[in-house]
Amino acid sequence: MITRYLLLLTLLSGWNTIIAQCLRDATLIDYQDNFIGSQVNLTELNWTGSVMDTICQPGTISSMAYERTLQRINYYRRLVGLPDSIRWDEVMSDKAQQAAVMMLANHDLSHDPPKTWKCWTQDGYDAARKSNLAFGTQSSESIRAYIQDNGSNNEAVGHRRWILYSRAKSFGMGSTKSTQALWVIGPKNPDPEVEFIAYPSQGFFPKPLVYNRWSFSKPNANFSQATIKMTDAFHQDIPLKILPVTNGYGDNTIVWEPEIPLDWQTGPYDEPITVTVSEVKIGGVLREFTYTVQLIPVLGSQRCRPGLKLDPDLCQCTTEQVTARPAWEQSIRVYPNPFGESITVSGIPEGTFVDVISQEGRLLLRRQLDGSRLDMRLLTNGIYFLRIYGEQATQVVKMLKTSGGR
Repeated sequence: MITRYLLLLTLLSGWNTIIAQCLRDATLIDYQDNFIGSQVNLTELNWTGSVMDTICQPGTISSMAYERTLQRINYYRRLVGLPDSIRWDEVMSDKAQQAAVMMLANHDLSHDPPKTWKCWTQDGYDAARKSNLAFGTQSSESIRAYIQDNGSNNEAVGHRRWILYSRAKSFGMGSTKSTQALWVIGPKNPDPEVEFIAYPSQGFFPKPLVYNRWSFSKPNANFSQATIKMTDAFHQDIPLKILPVTNGYGDNTIVWEPEIPLDWQTGPYDEPITVTVSEVKIGGVLREFTYTVQLIPVLGSQRCRPGLKLDPDLCQCTTEQVTARPAWEQSIRVYPNPFGESITVSGIPEGTFVDVISQEGRLLLRRQLDGSRLDMRLLTNGIYFLRIYGEQATQVVKMLKTSGGR
């Protein structure tokens, strides 16, 4: 373990002189050591408190749980280019422990818990008002849940924004076996020297940490008129939905939900995605930001998707070919339908891009046709839609997969 840390520190300290492959390797080492390595099970948590009838004992948790939770917080911050120097505040942690117990006792989460709640204390109330709150997770696993920020109530990714707040200095943490309170609104550092905070961030990014909602933060920026454009390595647009802009959580932020193909997130290839955030008003001036996220699998050697090539200097999968969407000169036919293991698409030029979309609207596959046959063995039986990109229009074909198809 010591050798791995020394390697990581050496690679990161030589940022300006080492080859990019080392940065990719360093990203994977950091992921294994400081994300996977920061997991905490219930035995390691060692919560000594209790909530039974009239008993309200906040108890304590292990020093290991504190260390690994902080390890994960600083890992996420380092991943997006922020200072990884967050420290625990003992007073805030003591109060956050009371808040976590309060949430457990009432089987609910509230930033404004009433005095009628079981195990209510003033210190616990104060912590609840300034904390990220989690139910169903504990210690470091709650940090992953905050960064992911699932659910209709979390479209502003407020939990993520507080953890990745550019000026954050110290946090407090309390945890039980299934609740956590992370005091995040506290002392502040001066503004760091970072251009912006993106999640997922530019550069190499581990695929398991790519969540449904992407975000871009910039202190004091106005995103009310901002637009987002995402393209893959073949310069094809990635469909996305921009969520309502909401301020008041850490740095000002814009959030969107892209249609990232499922096989991009789970497959063996590096997947470069370019993001452009435009019409961002800063100090009355409109600005544009462009960056590339290279999603990388955490196992196996580096591989590029067919049609891309590996740049040995940058260690990135790229293409020099800018392909225009082809026009359709004849009617399109998709057969067989219903299908089994594959389909054939006729009437479109080779190299046309197609997407396979689930009945729920989730983008599952994106392919550039090599010939006319498309392998569909990874899909389960059900209804799907094939989206075909043309120069002037996009056509969608409804398909049915059955075990009796061919």
